[in-house]
Amino acid sequence: MAAYAQQLADNDTGWWRKAVRHAAQWISPHHTVINLDRQIPMPQLMLQATALLVYALARSRDADPCSITAGEVLDWVNARQLPAPPEPAGTAGIDFAAQVRLWRHEVDHAAGRQQDDLAALLRVAGHTVPEPGHRGLDRFSPDPVIATWLGLVDNDAASDSMMDQFPAPLLSIGLSTVDDLG
Repeated sequence: MAAYAQQLADNDTGWWRKAVRHAAQWISPHHTVINLDRQIPMPQLMLQATALLVYALARSRDADPCSITAGEVLDWVNARQLPAPPEPAGTAGIDFAAQVRLWRHEVDHAAGRQQDDLAALLRVAGHTVPEPGHRGLDRFSPDPVIATWLGLVDNDAASDSMMDQFPAPLLSIGLSTVDDLG
């Protein structure tokens, strides 16, 4: 975890490095290694999302990243939780497919709110934050904060696969794991 945190901090020597290290201190006791053989390495996403949020909260308040508490991070995430999927057994008289479509709409709205609220904090911190888009070589930033942002909010072009029809932003997946901080 420490080696990945060092890599994520890149060459930054200030706020971003402190935010990444602070987030890694919370996560390391629960996730000592990041297994990059997995399709979605959850500890990696957790560190990226948590570090980005710690950084954004700290910079938007002009506070030291180490002053941000796990409780503040959890409060921010809990106020922007993604809705739970519908239960197939609870479809009393309502078409389950319609429930899934409604849930997906609610997920998209909640994920958009997470992105918008985090982008607003990053803008207050002085960053020019690009809108989420399609992942590509032209979507790069030398700023490690914005590079992390792009990695978490950009998505792959849609394919015909059933799973790809409902992609979850990596930011939302990473933020959904922060309950491990508590």
